[in-house]
Amino acid sequence: MRQQDLLTPSSFTKRIGKHLLLLDHVLGSGQYGTVYLAFKILKIDSSLSAKHSTYLSGIKLEMEKPLACKIIEREELSSQARRMVENELDNLSRVKSSKVIKLVK
Repeated sequence: MRQQDLLTPSSFTKRIGKHLLLLDHVLGSGQYGTVYLAFKILKIDSSLSAKHSTYLSGIKLEMEKPLACKIIEREELSSQARRMVENELDNLSRVKSSKVIKLVK
């Protein structure tokens, strides 16, 4: 998978911390949220992005390690669903694995 194949001027993305989510690449969805393809940002070259029409051209991503990022719309959850999600978050926060990125609440 090459960065230039995924990121085009029309790509719909969202940056969260040091990660870039590709919102037009849905990996799955469920009762509480949607899972998107994401990559860790290795470098942002501001001089390069100033020369191009899209800021994505100035971002270098770690393409060898694609990630999955789950976005939960908390505002849409019932109180019971919110408790279940909080339990899931508590459980995930205890997971220590090189295959799982740090949980960000």
